[in-house]
Amino acid sequence: MWHSARKQEKKVYAIMVDHKKRVERRKAYYESKLGDPSQLLRIAGSAVKIIPDAESYYYHENQDNLMPWQGDKEIKIDRFDGRTLLDFISEVPQDPNFKSEDDTMKEELNYERYADLINNERLQVEEKDCLEEIEREWNSILLKSSKAMKG
Repeated sequence: MWHSARKQEKKVYAIMVDHKKRVERRKAYYESKLGDPSQLLRIAGSAVKIIPDAESYYYHENQDNLMPWQGDKEIKIDRFDGRTLLDFISEVPQDPNFKSEDDTMKEELNYERYADLINNERLQVEEKDCLEEIEREWNSILLKSSKAMKG
């Protein structure tokens, strides 16, 4: 009876080890996919034989066959240019008194970022003392979280 229980325990342990290895491989695979998006770019090309056809050359080089891009008469492109697929975004003059949501959020974040520094300067607290206090607080938080995870 003891031997069969030991055999079953070994099987369960082997399954657990396989599961952990599979999780690690899956994690490594997904982390490799989350890397720099420019690493996923692939450029493929092929050789093109240039045919010296004077008629088609002059057709393609003629400025009359080009169209203005996004309404700008100075910029001319042909109809097969990839820029034709881009959206047209007109530029709207900004009101100097208008603050976007991003601007107000940046202001709030900057306030939060520098509030402690300003308070420490006002209270004449040394930077070294402040950093030591932050270190103590973080260590106590990490200690509590590690105890919570264990228990």
